Amino acid sequence: MRRLFISILMLTAVSAPAALAAGLSATQTVERRVVTETAEGERVVSWQVAEKAVPGDVMRYAMQYSNGGATKAENVVLVVPVPDAMRYVESSASVEGAAVTFSADGGKTFASRGELAVNAEGRSVSAQADDITHVRWLFPAGIGAGQSGTVSFEAVLK
Repeated sequence: MRRLFISILMLTAVSAPAALAAGLSATQTVERRVVTETAEGERVVSWQVAEKAVPGDVMRYAMQYSNGGATKAENVVLVVPVPDAMRYVESSASVEGAAVTFSADGGKTFASRGELAVNAEGRSVSAQADDITHVRWLFPAGIGAGQSGTVSFEAVLK
């Protein structure tokens, strides 16, 4: 089986000027799910930095954010694209402290997963996992000074 190299995409972080002024920073990691089996036959799932992957591998795209500023970051929006070679894994986007929305048009518009639609033969139909191009997290309460966290989603290499 041919090995594919994974290029780690730079994060697309969209923040209001207030968030930038507050000292918000973010870094993205891409990890590959590794499943091993113990001597007792128990399956153990771990995540390793993705350097190589093959079709069918599950990858986790994670963005670690931190507010190193002295004030709360308001109107924070973090966006991570789903690479073309990947298929979003349903219900895998983390939601703690954030509202999660999705795009199926290259990040132009976003909607909740249940409301996300695409045009198929002239009519609007529910978007499928293959249609998702971006995942977006909105922090309605902002990110407090000194606060940090992680948002993530999983995708499968096609």
